[in-house]
Amino acid sequence: MSRLLFIMVLLGFVYFVGTGLLMLFAPDGSLIKLPLSVLGKSSFQDFKIPGLVMILGVGTILLIALFQFLIHHARRYQWSAFAAIAMLIWTFFQFSYADTSVWIDLFQMTHAMFILLIALQIRGRSLI
Repeated sequence: MSRLLFIMVLLGFVYFVGTGLLMLFAPDGSLIKLPLSVLGKSSFQDFKIPGLVMILGVGTILLIALFQFLIHHARRYQWSAFAAIAMLIWTFFQFSYADTSVWIDLFQMTHAMFILLIALQIRGRSLI
């Protein structure tokens, strides 16, 4: 279970940092194939600030969780749960402010829920 959790956190890190970098390199959304009209309800003019938040906010927490796994720290499961919560918060805001949602949003939310459930299960707690 611990290896599965590590792989899931790693995939989350690659997704959030990769997408954040694509948003920074092309703030017009051309690299992620999203028009700027998706940002309709938000106060952002382009994808630069959301990209920074993805990298510095969610990506940093995921990186800390990965580092905790690599050094076999006792709090690696707690940091995985924190990372999952950060991913869920990001997804919530994405659903709230974006004019459209795609299948990857549902996958992202499900991925975060599985990270949270596995981390809690390993720690001996249960969410359900």
